[in-house]
Amino acid sequence: MGASRSKPAVDFQQIVDCIPQTITVLDARGTIIYANQEVLDYTGLTVADVMRPDFRDRVFHPEDVAQLREERQQALLRGKPFENEQRARGKDGTYRWFLIRYKPLLDENGRPLRWYASGTDIDDLKGAEAKLRYDERELRQLVDSLPQHVLVLDAKGSVLQVNRMMLDYLGRTLKEMQNPATDDRIKRDLHPDDVERVQAERSAGLSRRVPFEIEKRSLGKDGQFRWFLFRYKPLLEEKGQVAKWFLTATDIDDRKQAEDRN
Repeated sequence: MGASRSKPAVDFQQIVDCIPQTITVLDARGTIIYANQEVLDYTGLTVADVMRPDFRDRVFHPEDVAQLREERQQALLRGKPFENEQRARGKDGTYRWFLIRYKPLLDENGRPLRWYASGTDIDDLKGAEAKLRYDERELRQLVDSLPQHVLVLDAKGSVLQVNRMMLDYLGRTLKEMQNPATDDRIKRDLHPDDVERVQAERSAGLSRRVPFEIEKRSLGKDGQFRWFLFRYKPLLEEKGQVAKWFLTATDIDDRKQAEDRN
């Protein structure tokens, strides 16, 4: 029989250095005792630099250091996994956002022996989130500037958003419009002669998942009713279910008055 071949020893150092995330190992008090190659490549520092007490002051953004130091110390004392987001300075002098996750290695009494921390670059994600927030503000300003009443409902017909023009007409706040007592709100804002018809038409329309429209009289903050044409359009998910309803309400009171005179 031929001699058996022994399996090559696993080089854990090499494995950790090849992981495309920053990885550090800390002692029970939170002092760094090891950093993988990704940390060194990103920061341009040496292992000795990383282990220095002022490492975080040198690498993390000045606006983040003080707050994160306090949060981190409190979390280390609890001895449970935690995470935070912070900006780290690269060797090119620019800061990027990282999600840092900490996990403890506990002794038999449940006390941390070591902490293992991994850092994931989320700078592109943070940038996308900031752009999305900016776009949402821009869209909100646009919708509020439209000379038309605009509403957004969830799939069941509950109010999610109302533009400024409609709130001003009704004399209500968004919170009041989002009151779960939808039927009571409809009855308060509608002409008594329209309530039963509108509720029936609205219920039927919401169930069909296709665009529909309703004419109804809405009560303004001046105590007067005016006719509006409400147009409903659904936003459908991939499976054809309604995700949201988008509504516009156009004042047609002058037209209705003219029709009545004729």
